[in-house]
Amino acid sequence: PLHGIAALDQGRVLLVLGKECELAVLEANGGAVAWRFGEDGRREGQLDRPSAVAVSARGRVYVADRDNHRISVYTTRGIFLFVLSTDLRKPAQIAVDDDERVYVLDEPDDGRLSVFDHRGALLKRASAKAGGARWRAMTASAEGRVFLAEAKSGRVLEFDWQQGRVAGAFGSQGRGRGQLSEIVALAVQGS
Repeated sequence: PLHGIAALDQGRVLLVLGKECELAVLEANGGAVAWRFGEDGRREGQLDRPSAVAVSARGRVYVADRDNHRISVYTTRGIFLFVLSTDLRKPAQIAVDDDERVYVLDEPDDGRLSVFDHRGALLKRASAKAGGARWRAMTASAEGRVFLAEAKSGRVLEFDWQQGRVAGAFGSQGRGRGQLSEIVALAVQGS
């Protein structure tokens, strides 16, 4: 099954095939598989149920390696570079901004946001537990604006990760206009 998708370059698309522990690059014209990379395992460079992918402006591919509890970093050709962080528990979503800050949503304490620089230094960590909510989905804009979805309220939050607080919100639980029943993914348009 498909677990994640990201724009690569020149119209190509990168897919996360979680069960197969692989990433597949699709060509822009016709969608044929150009190549695949990744293999099942626990050693560095191997994957165990990858759940999401993000590609930076510098051409790095960041993979949320769910069951290895880490972020693995590759080139766009699939060459393993390094492990960004092992201080995670079941990373589920990932995003990268233009400054190559890496945003990760993992699953302890009903959702935890971690922000790293491109070398893997932890810049900030915040948890939904403090606010009594559960963060279900996350994305970040090219400028570093973070958006989080609450699982039960149907709200989307703009989260100021530097201050550790909600900067704005919209939506509510329901099926009416402006209401959301279940949010499982978020995306923002690139700059």
